[in-house]
Amino acid sequence: LLAAGLTIIASLFYVFVYTMWLKRTTPNNIVIGGAAGAIPPMVGWAAVTGGLDLPAVYLFAIVFFWTPPHFWALSLLIQTDYQRAGVPMLPVVSSRRQTTLHIFLYS
Repeated sequence: LLAAGLTIIASLFYVFVYTMWLKRTTPNNIVIGGAAGAIPPMVGWAAVTGGLDLPAVYLFAIVFFWTPPHFWALSLLIQTDYQRAGVPMLPVVSSRRQTTLHIFLYS
């Protein structure tokens, strides 16, 4: 039941908060929206153990803090595509230097 609830929360957060709101309105889209991608390890943990323990929180944190530098690095490669699509990824609204600094700080 916990795993199902977390799945619903992650799905709703991804669709309504990240995709429909954050993605096209803020360069912090991936920072906040990364929570949706970090919940699945907790879902797996809850499905296997029936609860949430500290290791599940660690897994959430690892994925959550890994997500921004990962996507910023990718977005440096396809910056023009994001710009054409109107998605304000960090490299689109900031300099390459600022983006690489953010990648370094998050890593």
